[in-house]
Amino acid sequence: MAEFLSTISKPSIILMVVYFQAHDYYPGNSLRSICPNALLHYTSMESWSMICLYGFGGTMPWVTSRTSNGKMGPAEIGAHILLPKELENAPVLHTVVPTSALSLELEWTAPDTDNYTGEILYYQVCYQKSSISNDINCTLESVDGNLIQAVMSGMHPFQEYRVKIRGVVALGYGPFSNVLLSTTPETEPSSGPSSIHFPRVSTSSIFVTWSMPEEQDRNGIIRQYSVCYQTTENTDPCNNAKITDNTWFELNGLKPYQKITFQIKAATSVGFGPATIAYQTTLPSAPDGPPNEARATHVKTTNISLSWLPPDSELRNGRITNYTICIRVFSTSPGPCLREVSLSNQTDYTATGLKPYTKYIIKISAGTEIGFGPPALVVNTTSEAEPTGPPTDLQVTHFTHNYIDITWSSPDPSEVNGVLTKYSVCIRTQPSSFCLQGLTVPFTQTSYTFSGLRPYVIYSIEVRAATVVGFGPQANISQRTVQSEPSGPPTRKTVTFVNESMISFSWSAPEPELQNGVIIHYSMCIREYGPESTCTRAAQISASDENSYTYNGLIPSKEYIVVIKAATTVGLGPPAFIQKTSGECGLPVLYGGGHVSDDSFSASGFLSRNYEPYQARIDNDLPWCDRGTRNNAYIQVDFGGSLKVLGVATKGHRQHWQSWVFSYKVSYSIDRVNWKYVNVSGKMVRIT
Repeated sequence: MAEFLSTISKPSIILMVVYFQAHDYYPGNSLRSICPNALLHYTSMESWSMICLYGFGGTMPWVTSRTSNGKMGPAEIGAHILLPKELENAPVLHTVVPTSALSLELEWTAPDTDNYTGEILYYQVCYQKSSISNDINCTLESVDGNLIQAVMSGMHPFQEYRVKIRGVVALGYGPFSNVLLSTTPETEPSSGPSSIHFPRVSTSSIFVTWSMPEEQDRNGIIRQYSVCYQTTENTDPCNNAKITDNTWFELNGLKPYQKITFQIKAATSVGFGPATIAYQTTLPSAPDGPPNEARATHVKTTNISLSWLPPDSELRNGRITNYTICIRVFSTSPGPCLREVSLSNQTDYTATGLKPYTKYIIKISAGTEIGFGPPALVVNTTSEAEPTGPPTDLQVTHFTHNYIDITWSSPDPSEVNGVLTKYSVCIRTQPSSFCLQGLTVPFTQTSYTFSGLRPYVIYSIEVRAATVVGFGPQANISQRTVQSEPSGPPTRKTVTFVNESMISFSWSAPEPELQNGVIIHYSMCIREYGPESTCTRAAQISASDENSYTYNGLIPSKEYIVVIKAATTVGLGPPAFIQKTSGECGLPVLYGGGHVSDDSFSASGFLSRNYEPYQARIDNDLPWCDRGTRNNAYIQVDFGGSLKVLGVATKGHRQHWQSWVFSYKVSYSIDRVNWKYVNVSGKMVRIT
């Protein structure tokens, strides 16, 4: 039954007559599926008859006439039922007055009703904007049936509405009342202007346009606009609004790459609505300011390390994309960059390959995509280093046989690399590696005299300049001193032959370091021995590798002095003397240049190497030394034949002054078998 009732269209009224006999097993709530107002409990074994009206207004209460039990027979029902009818009268709408921009107040007269229509359950108010041509989309709101006055809210400002009302009874809706028009007053717009655009933007101006708020948000007639602007980073309330009747505004006097926040409001006669917020940035430009805190963080002899920060934000005029660095030597007149470096967005750099102790000016400029701004300047001097160039103009200004004067100038300024503190001067003989005279002089002194030099010697002179770091490379010059007379006598003078009337002798040049020039000749003279004697015969011969001379016609057994002097172009040197008696031997047999070979020597033994028997020559630097101390030690020489020996001489050795021979005997043999000692007056001689 409930399912069937749900299919009946409304409004409809169904009269149901229900008759049944109650039993204990029959549940009363099954009747409620038909009429919710049915009883839940019924007396068992009694008959029941009742009427249920199911209609538009919902289920009406049950109507029962009487009940009877089973003994009395079936129950009878008798009732007078008034069936409802539709409401035919409409309310009379007297006034519709706006109470605010969002509400209307209605006043009406209720329609007539009777027992058949029933009382007004409630009213339905229909309102819609007058711009809508039909009532299909009418907005309906319910009002209590006991009222004749009500306020409708949810209106839209500054809108004309059509308003009507109808009553609702049990059977359904009555007709609508007359229609009244009413307009809500203006209020502030509920949204900001729309369609904001920036058709023209430069580095210093922004041109902005907009449209009115959307129609449903205008809430009245838009009469003017407020344009407030400030930089985006400014978080304070905007308080420099400009009022305009136009839908455009041009803002001038801005900085490049400046982000501006626009707050644009529309106003009705009541006031301004909320703002529409838009952002726009002026075009970038080259920075107006240099990088900040540009400085040298570390300085070496050839490097300068730099660091810096971007320009002040208000001077950047755009996003800093790169930096350029110009390096040049400091000068009062600007010149081109020695080196120009372009860097990405980094804030440090090390300039390498610079010259020591040089003042540089370094320009650091920040750049946007448009160009570079003014530079930050860093002026710094690289550290000192030792000079990389030698002193200049080194020259010999004067020289003699024993001194050399030199002068020089400081190194080229580009190679000094610092402040000169001193010079070192050195003179050496070629090819010697050590300085004969080496010293330092103050940097203010650029001349020096080398004295005490030897004549006719090639000297190499070196001069170096120094800073506090050290000495630089040397300047070199060579000079030979002039000749002088020899300072040493001829050497290796030897009598090569003597007889009763002739003396032959030879000699060598003075020691090389004493020649003092080129030996061009020798001067000789011979005189008798004695303090009063003078040269009887003088001679001069040209110098050669082997120098010798012979004096003839001498007096037998006469002792003579031969004087030999070496000469350069300047003059004669000191003499060498040969003292010899004519007819006597003057040359030791066992001298180094004699005819006796090393293997002609033999001995009882020798101490070690460098003490062999042949070291016993009278002119040798090393001695013969036997192995240990013993009485039978001997040394023996084979002359290779008969020889007249006029004398025997020995000498000690300077390194062995603590040991010497006390005495010795001399023996001789022709066949190395039979030996004879030297006798004087028939007695063997022991030399002590």
